Amino acid sequence: MLLELSKLKISLIYFKDLLEEGASIKPGTYPLAKPLPDTCLTFSYTSGTTGPPKGAMISHKNVLSFARGIVYHPELAMTSKDVYASYLPLPHVMERSAMLGMIGLGVHVV
Repeated sequence: MLLELSKLKISLIYFKDLLEEGASIKPGTYPLAKPLPDTCLTFSYTSGTTGPPKGAMISHKNVLSFARGIVYHPELAMTSKDVYASYLPLPHVMERSAMLGMIGLGVHVV
């Protein structure tokens, strides 16, 4: 297997070695660019039920606006005492956005 990977110029790194290397990096060494509202946060792949399967880019603005709607919706008023029953597959964009909103509120997710 290692020989096949090396032919493809792919190297194998053990997780413990990765942790050691990461521990030696000082904070701020590799500054990250701040995302803009239209920066792609994730992809949502469709199943193709209404057309060919495809990947849709979901921006920070898309996800945060949905999550904010959950957090600030007066009828929901969820707290850390509530439990959210996650029933959609996590790749579903609505489920991911709902999870962000629930996590932001401290709601337990099952």
